[in-house]
Amino acid sequence: MEDLTEALVTRVVQRLGGVQVYVPNQRSLERDRLVREVNRRFDGRNIRLLALEFGVSVRYIRRLLASDGATPSQKTLCK
Repeated sequence: MEDLTEALVTRVVQRLGGVQVYVPNQRSLERDRLVREVNRRFDGRNIRLLALEFGVSVRYIRRLLASDGATPSQKTLCK
């Protein structure tokens, strides 16, 4: 296992050596997943249902829909 780790690190250094790389934390990845899922499932009338299903507030769902990830029609509907 140690050989695999060392090989991976060597390969990353060869490809990206000297370049800044951003590695998102788990919380950021979860938020991105939630944004995608809420946008996919939003039908214009189900904000309360989405909030209940995802265990967040209606206000938070509205904020997610109003973010840049939402389509213009979704932004209008969540106001």
